[in-house]
Amino acid sequence: MKLDDTDRKILEALKADGRISYRELGDRFNIPHTTIFTRVQRLVKFGAIKRFTIEIDDWKLREIELFGESKNILIERVINGEKIARCNLPCSRGS
Repeated sequence: MKLDDTDRKILEALKADGRISYRELGDRFNIPHTTIFTRVQRLVKFGAIKRFTIEIDDWKLREIELFGESKNILIERVINGEKIARCNLPCSRGS
């Protein structure tokens, strides 16, 4: 199978946003959405598109709760890039 410019444009658009609709792709490239659908199916069958997937932002999903940890442990965890959802540090009253 030989890819043409339209196939390459479709692949680039799907690579940037795998959730883009065929109708939106059709509007963007001035092609009927049914043609986009047919081309995508052909690219899948050929193996140019292996799968449609998502990319998860682990940073946004990480939440660590620190209770009773020392200030130094908290600082170390923040420096290591951990996202702290809640922190309850022990207080001490100095003289």
